[in-house]
Amino acid sequence: MNRRSMGWFVAVVLILGVALLSMPRSAQAAERINDPRELCKTWHTVVRGEDLTQIAAKYNTNVLFLVYLNQVPDPNLIYPGQELCVALKVRAGRLYMVSSGETLTGIATKYNSEVAYLVDVNNLYDQNYLFVGQVLYIPKGHILEVAR
Repeated sequence: MNRRSMGWFVAVVLILGVALLSMPRSAQAAERINDPRELCKTWHTVVRGEDLTQIAAKYNTNVLFLVYLNQVPDPNLIYPGQELCVALKVRAGRLYMVSSGETLTGIATKYNSEVAYLVDVNNLYDQNYLFVGQVLYIPKGHILEVAR
């Protein structure tokens, strides 16, 4: 396995792990993925003269997400013929990339969730430590319980 493939494999395994942690046990068996590359919904093959900024704009995403998702060691160094995953299949939720100044409390509020739940499904050690470009999994269907 070459360096690029190994980086891709590690990134996908981490994302798959987060997704599996949020599923009920019965769903985990049914959602088994044999090839981690199956998680990519959309691939882009780099053509001569393209850079990550142009590719990100084309797919309505951003450079940090592409760098993180594809484990690109140098964002200024991509090459023609390189395959980049530009979107993932997320069956029961969404991936959310943290922007400057955001907090987990704000993100939980935005998606009608709870901080403790997001900490749990994303295996965060400290809810107060987020970094720009960090990708969080926001499970679909987790409804905030309101005390009556």
